[in-house]
Amino acid sequence: MKIRSADTRSSVGRLRVIKSVKMKKTAVNVLKLLAGMLLGQIRIPGNCSPFAAGFTAACGADAGGACAAAGAMIGAAMGGFWNGIRYSAVSLLIYAAAYVFRDTRLITKKRFMPAVAAVMSACVGAVYINNGGRQLADIVLYAADIILSYGSCRLYSEGMKRKGGSGRLAGLAALGISLVMALGRTEVMDTVSVGRFAAALCVLGAAYTAGVGGGSAAGVALGIALELSAGGGGGVITALSLAGLFAGIFSSGRRLAAAVAYVLANAAAALLAAPEEMILGLMYEAFAASVIFMLPPESLFTGIFPRAPGRAYLGAEREKAYMTGKLEQASKAFADIYSVLARASESRSGDDGISAVFDVAAEKVCRGCAERDRCWGRDHEKTRGALADAGAVMNVRGSIRAEDIPEYFRNGCTELKPLIEQINTEMRALMRRRQMKKRIKEDRELLYNQFRDMSAVLDDIMRSSGGGGREERKTEQRLNDYLDASGSRCVCGVFRDRNGRLHVDVSGENLRALTSGKDWLESLSAAAQIRLCRPAEQPDGAVLSLYQAEPLEASVGIAALEREGSRGSGDMATWFKSPEGILYVIMSDGMGSGGEAADDSGTAVGIAERLLRAGIEPEYAMSIMNSAMMLKNEKNMACASVDLMALNLFTGETSMYKYGAAPSYLRRGDKLETVRGESFAAGLESRAPDVTRMTLGAGCAAVIVSDGADSPSAIYEKLMSFDGGSVKSLAAEILEKAAAELGRRDDMTVLAVSVAKRV
Repeated sequence: MKIRSADTRSSVGRLRVIKSVKMKKTAVNVLKLLAGMLLGQIRIPGNCSPFAAGFTAACGADAGGACAAAGAMIGAAMGGFWNGIRYSAVSLLIYAAAYVFRDTRLITKKRFMPAVAAVMSACVGAVYINNGGRQLADIVLYAADIILSYGSCRLYSEGMKRKGGSGRLAGLAALGISLVMALGRTEVMDTVSVGRFAAALCVLGAAYTAGVGGGSAAGVALGIALELSAGGGGGVITALSLAGLFAGIFSSGRRLAAAVAYVLANAAAALLAAPEEMILGLMYEAFAASVIFMLPPESLFTGIFPRAPGRAYLGAEREKAYMTGKLEQASKAFADIYSVLARASESRSGDDGISAVFDVAAEKVCRGCAERDRCWGRDHEKTRGALADAGAVMNVRGSIRAEDIPEYFRNGCTELKPLIEQINTEMRALMRRRQMKKRIKEDRELLYNQFRDMSAVLDDIMRSSGGGGREERKTEQRLNDYLDASGSRCVCGVFRDRNGRLHVDVSGENLRALTSGKDWLESLSAAAQIRLCRPAEQPDGAVLSLYQAEPLEASVGIAALEREGSRGSGDMATWFKSPEGILYVIMSDGMGSGGEAADDSGTAVGIAERLLRAGIEPEYAMSIMNSAMMLKNEKNMACASVDLMALNLFTGETSMYKYGAAPSYLRRGDKLETVRGESFAAGLESRAPDVTRMTLGAGCAAVIVSDGADSPSAIYEKLMSFDGGSVKSLAAEILEKAAAELGRRDDMTVLAVSVAKRV
């Protein structure tokens, strides 16, 4: 019983769904019949009626197309005998052609049915041109009839598609304008035009939701359409466009203000420009439209007339400009601080040097000496000369002895030994002061460089946020059209970053259904007309992030050995690919081996990686990392060499940055190159890294090694014989041969990178 009951309910549900679908189709077909009738009655100058033909062609070969053709024939017949025969024949031939080709691929082409409408209009119209004597005016109207048949079909076809986008909006607008034209000659009490009333209502809605531009544009377009179909001596265009302009100016999001402004502007324009017999009708129509305009809820306007994106977009642009200005000011502030501090450091005077040492020693020792007046009075020049001679020796040795002082001074000085001891004491103090000042200077420079680097980072962020990438509106529209057609209920945003790479972010309720098909990524790529790829890690489960596929791909392999007898390696390496399509390879060799060396190399790699992942340029990332290492290792003066390779997988442009690292080796074609650096390891001095730039294309390879694995012969041999196979095997072979040649006296790490075309 339960099973039977369930079957009964499901059957009833299916019947209801089927009835609902049939009712909807019937209603749509009736609307197409009525639309065909209305469009068939449109008469533009020359008694032409091309819009019904275009509408029939747009409706296709199904029952809706038959209804549209029947409606077009009825409407054409209502316009007179000869006109009825002409356009009835055109509509009938168009539907017949659509029915014949209904099962072919041609019917799915955008230009096929518009071309059919144009050909049928041309064939039937040619008969009338021949009978009329082929006058120039008739030929012009004949050509216009063909062009309008083709163009109206294209627009109506876009408007009747289910997918959204600018094409559908344009098609719906064209269909709406055409229906307004059809109703232009229909009047109530010989005064109020139904078409002009509908136009006034549309202009009011456009002015309220889209502002000045939307209101005036709608007024001009609908005014021209009504003038062509029903006439008006220019008064309709003036009334609708001027009223739309003022309604947009004074609305400010208030419907009552928009309605009042529209009625007043329409009345003024009608009194000034409209024919006398039309003035009263224009005023009645404007008043009636304003009353109807005030009745619906606000949701109707946001649904049918969406707010113009220009308003919200302007606010977003202004916010972006505001934040860009703030970043620019902050960048300049840090740059100014760096300049002030750097100038202050340069203006500081140094110590007094050796002369101050002698002066202080003489003051302490010679003050109570009985021979003071002779040495520092009568023989002052001789005393200064003797100490100057000793100072030359002290500058080299760091101290003086008795034999370093001239004999004539030694023989006359009664306090020679205490004086030499005091001079050496003051010299040691001077050297300590110099070391301290040097350290303070280095710390100051480190601090100054932080302001400089921060200024550069903020400046880089400012350039990116201020339009470093570029918009891709057409690509975004194509993808959104595809998503609408697929029924996925998803939307996407598309842009290019500062490296030129295309980003596609898809969001919606049904992402899993979108990605469930086998070839979903290929379909999206075809819609975007650009090959897309999916990153290994998705940043957010609610958003599907896709990127433009790079033309190059890189493979990375690593092999490592600890120093013989060591329990841990002091080397550290990592690599990753940024969203901009740049491969970063980082390797660091800590001083010594074991835990402390691993801590230093891990710190260097970790800081550099975090900065690079945050989008900081490699030069600034390396400089900031070096400063951080100097501060971290201030007490024990530990350090770590750092290698950074940045490979752009779109252009092949490659930069290699080094802080005290071993040479790196490149193979480009049949040539082997060595990349060396002159800087100290990170954490030892405040300076920029060594930078070498080159281009690596498909077939190139690079090898980065730590100090313990730097065996040029092993690297040259294996790198030259590398045929593009496994880079992991290449790294292992180099490491094995280097260990055999050099021994495991230090931690050994080999990192190999190969570049190939993306398959």
